[in-house]
Amino acid sequence: MSEEIKQILNTADKLIIELENLVKDRTRSELKINAKNRLLERLSQLSVSLLDLPDIPLHRTKVRKEDEAHLTKKISDNTLREIGKRIREKDVKKREKETIELRKPNSYTTASNLLFHNLAHKIAQNNKDISDNLKKANLAILADSFVSVTLMNTLLALIAGIIIAILFSFLSIKFVPYPIISFAPLNAVKLILNLLAWPLILAVSMFLVSFYYPKLEAMSRINKIDDEIPFATMHMSAIVGSGVQPTKVFYLISDTDEYKNFNVETKRIINKINFYGYDLLTALKETAKTTPSSKARDLFNGMASIIATGGDIRSYLEKKASGLMVDYKLKRKKFADAASVYADIYTGLLITAPIIFGVLLSMITPLGGNLLGFNPENIAIAGLVVIVMFNIGFIIFLNAIQPPE
Repeated sequence: MSEEIKQILNTADKLIIELENLVKDRTRSELKINAKNRLLERLSQLSVSLLDLPDIPLHRTKVRKEDEAHLTKKISDNTLREIGKRIREKDVKKREKETIELRKPNSYTTASNLLFHNLAHKIAQNNKDISDNLKKANLAILADSFVSVTLMNTLLALIAGIIIAILFSFLSIKFVPYPIISFAPLNAVKLILNLLAWPLILAVSMFLVSFYYPKLEAMSRINKIDDEIPFATMHMSAIVGSGVQPTKVFYLISDTDEYKNFNVETKRIINKINFYGYDLLTALKETAKTTPSSKARDLFNGMASIIATGGDIRSYLEKKASGLMVDYKLKRKKFADAASVYADIYTGLLITAPIIFGVLLSMITPLGGNLLGFNPENIAIAGLVVIVMFNIGFIIFLNAIQPPE
């Protein structure tokens, strides 16, 4: 087989792969029709190219037009049947993996709504930022239910604080020379102070943690989206360059598993188009308002502006992807520079300092005596615990700030 024939067959094979990538569940009928038309046209050209080659037994001058059309249709039908077979196999595998998830409120959320529904509804109505923060954090809970759960957490923390205050008022705990727990006589002042301190500290702490958790989760999603968006934009640019409509780009991106965090935003665009009846421009602008990432917000608003003015969406995405990739590389470089600083801090704080601490402790131990009520043995144990905790905290800190691979 000549090189020209191999090249033509390779082109046909690439065309099949391209059409398989374009045919997806949600837009299967429309994309399939367009793909079939393009395939017939391309295969007609391929068949003509094959007949024009000198080393093909059926030369173009010896073949009637009916035979050429029959050959073209035969090639096209066989190829389409092969495509349909592969698509059905992929659909079966996909259905086997997919499970229908019915989201129902758990018993804790239900109990919280029963106790605090009216108060939670008023708070949610007066604070619209709660709903926006939940959307940015991608938490599948209503604003009223979230406020109810927050109030329930605060109430349970208050009750736990009262119990702890009572226990500490009637118990005496000593750590020297070893931990001892014993009953103590009732002290009214100690009881009042404990009842004021422990419930207040636990309740306020639990309220703040629960209430601001969506903001913390949204901040975590910002870094994850910013790390994925350069590659997702490059992917979108390549899809648009193949002639696909801008709306279909978001369908194709959402069906991939490469951009788990950015896909949350693209699926919101699709839902606004399918379920709310928005056009693409409105869907992009509305999604831009709720995305936590400023880069994703700029991307969606920029796409909306380009589409509204009839500009070149492919050129915009290519330039945007180039700029985002530069930012991504700079971010990685900054982390590499900061990592060397963290290494110096770790060396000084968690390697050199414990050695000095051990040397000083070995010098103090023969002299005897206590330091702040602790003997040298207890100080050594406490120092070891602190060193271990600092190491664990440092590892968690590095994992939190490290960009994904």
